[in-house]
Amino acid sequence: MVNGHKYLAKTKSNNMHWFFRRNAVYLLKGAFLGLLLFIPVIYVLELVVKVTIPSSGGKPSIIRAIINHKNHDTVRCPITHLNPSSGPDPSVSCKRIRPAPGSCQVANRLFHSKPKKTCSHQKEYQFCSIKESSSDSFVYVVQCNPAMCSGILSIGVTDEQTGSLVWTYVKSARRLEKLIAKIIHPSYRRQLFGFCFLRCTREFHTEYLDSEQVNDNLAHDDNVFSWEDYDTQLLVLPPKIKETTHQVDKIKSRINLNMILIDSVSHTHFYRSLPKTVEQFRKINTDSTQSLQVLDFELVQALRSRTVETVKALFSGEVNLHETPFGVLDVPPKPLAYEVLFEPLKQLGYSTLYLEDICWTWQWGIGNYLSAYNKSLPFVEIWRRLRSALERAGIDDVGITYSSCEVLKFYRVNNPFHEPDALCYNGKYQHEYILDYLVQYQKLMRHHNKPLASFYEINVGHEDFGTRIQTFDEALSNYVRFLMNQPDTLTVIFSDHGNAYGSFVEENIEGQIETFHPSLYLIIPDNVAQFIGESRMRSLQTNQKRLVSILDLHYTLKTLFVPHSTSSIPQHLIDDKIDVGKHGLLDTISPKRTCDNVPRILPNLCICDGYETAVANDSRHALIAEFAIGQLNNILQSQFTEAHKDRLTGYGACRRLAPTRFDNVRESRHSLDSHHQCVISKFDIYIPSPGPDIHEEIFFVTVKFTFGKATSMELLSFERVTAYSKYSICADEGVSINLCICERNRTLNDHTSFQNSLSFEMFQKETEVYIPTDSAESECLRIYSRAYRKGVSIEIGNVCSKLGFILELRMHTVNMDTSRPMPVKEVLRPGELKFFLVAVQDIQNVNWDWKYSLSYTTF
Repeated sequence: MVNGHKYLAKTKSNNMHWFFRRNAVYLLKGAFLGLLLFIPVIYVLELVVKVTIPSSGGKPSIIRAIINHKNHDTVRCPITHLNPSSGPDPSVSCKRIRPAPGSCQVANRLFHSKPKKTCSHQKEYQFCSIKESSSDSFVYVVQCNPAMCSGILSIGVTDEQTGSLVWTYVKSARRLEKLIAKIIHPSYRRQLFGFCFLRCTREFHTEYLDSEQVNDNLAHDDNVFSWEDYDTQLLVLPPKIKETTHQVDKIKSRINLNMILIDSVSHTHFYRSLPKTVEQFRKINTDSTQSLQVLDFELVQALRSRTVETVKALFSGEVNLHETPFGVLDVPPKPLAYEVLFEPLKQLGYSTLYLEDICWTWQWGIGNYLSAYNKSLPFVEIWRRLRSALERAGIDDVGITYSSCEVLKFYRVNNPFHEPDALCYNGKYQHEYILDYLVQYQKLMRHHNKPLASFYEINVGHEDFGTRIQTFDEALSNYVRFLMNQPDTLTVIFSDHGNAYGSFVEENIEGQIETFHPSLYLIIPDNVAQFIGESRMRSLQTNQKRLVSILDLHYTLKTLFVPHSTSSIPQHLIDDKIDVGKHGLLDTISPKRTCDNVPRILPNLCICDGYETAVANDSRHALIAEFAIGQLNNILQSQFTEAHKDRLTGYGACRRLAPTRFDNVRESRHSLDSHHQCVISKFDIYIPSPGPDIHEEIFFVTVKFTFGKATSMELLSFERVTAYSKYSICADEGVSINLCICERNRTLNDHTSFQNSLSFEMFQKETEVYIPTDSAESECLRIYSRAYRKGVSIEIGNVCSKLGFILELRMHTVNMDTSRPMPVKEVLRPGELKFFLVAVQDIQNVNWDWKYSLSYTTF
């Protein structure tokens, strides 16, 4: 039950109106001036602070002093181009931000101080092989070597009804040959998804074999062995052409579309890590005998530092800059619309192929993108949902994709994002198997004169150290050589963003800029160039030096492959001043285009020099950083209390975020209308981790500060720069893991009040605590304030376990802007601590003053 406002007698002993005044110079604590006023109404707290700005510069703030960058030499990294002699176009407004001094040295130390990882630690078992007949193309010969296995041979294929891997024991290598030949024959109707596993027990167990019978019908095994009991081979099976009811004769003049998305590899890191591929590109462009060319789009601005938004924009053109992004471990609110691009192609007779190296039974990849994954459902139901979703998405075949689950299971991981150092299986890189299948598929389609649209997402670059991508270089350069003999195929090799975490991102600002500077290459044979047309080819070549985005690529592909599409640019993009044409890169991009004109989901750094200004990390920005952290702590606490309603504190194992420093402050100013303007501030906030492995967790935050008739702050977005999956073992249920910093087997006791358990120091600023003592109820409240040279922050906590408060705070200021309009109303449940606001000096070198009153009712 909510108690009403209480009216008290006008006596000193009641102390129902608290009033303080302080004077501060250089943020020194002021003096207490006493209790001055008593009002017989609702409980009211009032605090007044006045700060005099010294005429001299004063001491540097402690924050500024502790975040000085490490000394580096002054060598700058060159901007990378396919043509080393070419430079930026002087007519183009966007010039890539020059790499920070010393970033080349940092990159060289992190990425090239050790040799790349190989698969030499694994023995390659080749129990069987499949080769084309020497006399007839696309007729295959199976050979199995009996000397390779002295134990029991078995074959495993994916059951198209259940998604499970089904095993069959086979008596001899000869009979295994017959079985493989049977299942790869065109007359075999069951779908095999382009691969099978072969395995051999390391010991011979005759009790599991029927000496009189060969099991030619694939059936479940008894799961009598573990993976450690076997030597295993992943065998790529020749693809088969699916029957189509579409009229292929309509598309005799069409070209093939081949897309390869390399996750988490920036434009610079592509050059840094894939030198053989880059050299192959350069040879193509400098060899006059070659009938193709490679275009390198040097200024690609990332949409976001996450893959799903890029894939969504590529296929459907959907970008909503105002939509709150879903959680990193959540399923998208609706399936990605692959069918926007794929389905019209199927209507024209194309086959569609989708490949990736992620297990479909986990939280990433195609199962997640199509909203088929749901961990609460049985395995078979997820499989059926996925198969139906693939059909709706216009995807004919996912081929060898399903093998990824067994490959990752071998390493006892669910995804490849953090380990192993080299993703090997049976002595070969995983991507070698996938590219082998892709090459076979493309050869088959060309042989039968059937058009193909393929998409391959590889995640080898998505890992902590930024070095594993080097293992892809040899295979990719070989694949590019194969593409030189595919005259009717447009190949798009691109990335979604650079690496979003790891040492390079943490140590050097260049790493963060690279996060938002992905790569984009088009491999265009002469036949394809002729199909595109001379004028549009000139636009493509010009646009290599202009600021472009994934939306430009989407409309490019729509124009080339779905020419009769009537789709138009969505109105909300026009309203957001996003400059994108219906023909994408096939029209000449304006040289004046800036980051205001390309889609960017925050937090996001513009790669153009001068768009955002580096500013001092002074006490003004410390207050903005406090606001950002306060919002994150409120979200963290809200998530925890919602999931743990019986707990008496607002935090559990996931700690309250208590930063010690911030840096890399960047700002951009924007006019909203004739009366309002805003400043977008971005910075990195550093929070110490708990436990013996002491390091700093980094949050990249974006805050919007609006000025005018009404002043307000808004936390637009945040991104965790440091890897956080390690906290999944100790994170509280219901708390987003990207907010969590916790220590294994450590949590707050249910009956421990937060004031004894949480850190209140922020940015090395001590917190002053005021405890009202006028009544038993008021003694539940704690008012926490931190004074800075240019303002103050306010938090309020409730230490009582059975009493809640409905609070209303009013702040009255002189020469200050507050982060929230007045009054500020909040509900404070038992055990909760909430950030309320910051107040920041408005006009520099002019004294500022503030006071606040706090009224409340209880429940």
